[in-house]
Amino acid sequence: MSAILRLLRDHGPAASAVAAAMLVVGVLLAQQSFQAETSTRVVEERELWTERASFVYTVPVTRNDTLWPNGTVLPMGEPAYYRTVSSHVPVTFRWEAAAPSGVDGLAHASLALRFRADAKDGRAYWDVVHPLDDAVSAGARVDLAGVVDLDFLVSELRSLAVTMPPGEGKINVSIEATVAYAVATDAAHRSGKAVYRMPVTVQDPRIVLPNAAQATWSKSHVEATSFRLAKPAGWAGVFGNLPALALAVLGVAGLVASVVANESDPARGRTPREAAFLRACEEHADWITTSLAAIDPIRFGTPIVDVPEVEDVVRAAADGRTRVLADARTLVFYAALPNLTLRCSRFAEPAGRREARNGKNGPSDAPKPR
Repeated sequence: MSAILRLLRDHGPAASAVAAAMLVVGVLLAQQSFQAETSTRVVEERELWTERASFVYTVPVTRNDTLWPNGTVLPMGEPAYYRTVSSHVPVTFRWEAAAPSGVDGLAHASLALRFRADAKDGRAYWDVVHPLDDAVSAGARVDLAGVVDLDFLVSELRSLAVTMPPGEGKINVSIEATVAYAVATDAAHRSGKAVYRMPVTVQDPRIVLPNAAQATWSKSHVEATSFRLAKPAGWAGVFGNLPALALAVLGVAGLVASVVANESDPARGRTPREAAFLRACEEHADWITTSLAAIDPIRFGTPIVDVPEVEDVVRAAADGRTRVLADARTLVFYAALPNLTLRCSRFAEPAGRREARNGKNGPSDAPKPR
């Protein structure tokens, strides 16, 4: 950390300029991301018309083989019907088209009893169709009516199982209505085909038919319009621009580090010589002891050898397992070794100039490390 602070102090203006530039670029990029337009695909649906279909059947009791008396009409949705109840079941089918502005058109519909052999994967092996009714309507509704003979249904199912066995598949029985339509509304013209199936479960002598809810359908035909909605990206765009955020954060961190380095600089406000002396003391703080009192090298009692760099004094003191003494008044470093004393006067003021200044103004104050 101290090395970084020293580096920032040595290159303070350049470091601050680089950090400020990074911050400015990051803010500009973030502003562009905030104002950038983003588009969202919006789909709007408008209902054109609706087709509705339903099967209705009744089971009249005509055979007195059950608890129901003859003449009883069983409604849709009973748990189970038995073919011993009645031989014939009347079935009606209605298809109609509706729209807010009305519907015109043409519809052809057919009603049939269908036997179909389906494989396990849903493919049809074969199907046998017995028509019940068909009609054409030049309006918005078509009605069909037919009668299902339950005795015939069971005997036909048995015959098909023998003559065309489905193997691992299954024979499904249904009452099926097919509608081919061409309708026109104020919004659009549409044509198509729809198939509606009402399943019949045969477990002779039981015949199971669905209830009214299971035999009623409603399908809306809509027109979808898609368009793109543009709006500013806002803060989502800012936080999505990682390079801009990184530049801004690094810029702020650099400026803060520059301020911290400047405020913690022990040489701040000193003369160039004092500043260099104090920074050298900070750089080698592990080996230097600063003395505020004047140091007389004669007291060491060994020859004095001058060296040019503070690092030389520090290295020698480290090798001799001693410390460096720094004279805060004269800005001189000493390393007292057993046979000699190393001295570095790199930051010291020339003696003549110091004596002239001291004689005129008195002794100067020594720089105190902060």
